[in-house]
Amino acid sequence: MIITWQGGEKFTVKTKNAVVKIGETIKINDFEIHGEGEYEVGGVECQGMIGNIFVFAFGDIRMAYLNNLKRALRENERDLIGEIDILLTPVNDLAKQNIQNLEPKISIPYGFEDLGKFCQDFSCPEPVDRVKLKKADLPEKHEIIVLNYSK
Repeated sequence: MIITWQGGEKFTVKTKNAVVKIGETIKINDFEIHGEGEYEVGGVECQGMIGNIFVFAFGDIRMAYLNNLKRALRENERDLIGEIDILLTPVNDLAKQNIQNLEPKISIPYGFEDLGKFCQDFSCPEPVDRVKLKKADLPEKHEIIVLNYSK
């Protein structure tokens, strides 16, 4: 899978069989997802939850997207999200708490209003244009990946 960031809350994830557009709306190939429910399109599973939280399964890689979430995750939400490999998280005062509660292998911040403070809490590497991942590539310990804006 290849992940790129289109600015704001927008990401694109490409797999062999699907292109997933993540943002205000979720689109897997030509299928739009609005809100709650469970979906499977192009080999990608998506679970939409109350509060604009989405969990994706790209084969054996699980990713959660917190769509501009401005609060700490509730216990029941953490339970529903379950174990994840990748977290797309807005940069805000609660990002650290949500990362610590979900314990992803990789966190990708977005909405860089306060990236400096975020990077004080976590060691942020130099930004990259995209990230290409397979399950075998996932780190043992938590890592931050900062993406450059890509059109």
